[in-house]
Amino acid sequence: PVIMAHVSGSNGGNLGFGLYSSVNSKYTFKVTNNGRVQVNDGIDFSLTSNAAGMTSELLDDYEEGSFTPVLAMSSGGHNVGYAIQLGKYTKIGNMVHVEVYIELNAISSNGSGYLRLNNLPFTSITGSSNTYGGLHCPWYNSMNNTPMRGGLIDRGNNWAFLYNQFESGTGTIQNASIASAFGIGSKFILVGSYTAQ
Repeated sequence: PVIMAHVSGSNGGNLGFGLYSSVNSKYTFKVTNNGRVQVNDGIDFSLTSNAAGMTSELLDDYEEGSFTPVLAMSSGGHNVGYAIQLGKYTKIGNMVHVEVYIELNAISSNGSGYLRLNNLPFTSITGSSNTYGGLHCPWYNSMNNTPMRGGLIDRGNNWAFLYNQFESGTGTIQNASIASAFGIGSKFILVGSYTAQ
């Protein structure tokens, strides 16, 4: 690559400068004609002070968008209907923050196994990191006489296991199911974050 500056187009084109790669036709840094700044390979913060456990100082991704959250039983056989299914996410580096709102309008079959929230926008990290993500439930309404506690995002997957109230006398939260958690008209919010692959 060579160091160069370049203006493309006329009457307000793009300005690119830094290292230009003829392999992928990208500049290190570019200002587009709509006023946006594009960085080819992330922003390096290595000139700042570090915490003892620092492993990276490169901000290499930012993204925000929507997804469609889905309730499912791990062993299948479930059938629910939705009045509202909303999911939003923001991804900064490898950290994903999600917000979910679901309202049910039908339950035709409860299914079996464990209750999951499927279809998260990114797969959770796995391997030797031992990193778990989680969801909490700040609000729910019309549940099946059972509070929604939140969820644990499964490593190496794009779903979370959902949990109900504490089991009596054990100090442990219990796995939820469609039958235990919901009725027609149940609605709830889940908010949380996890580390993506």
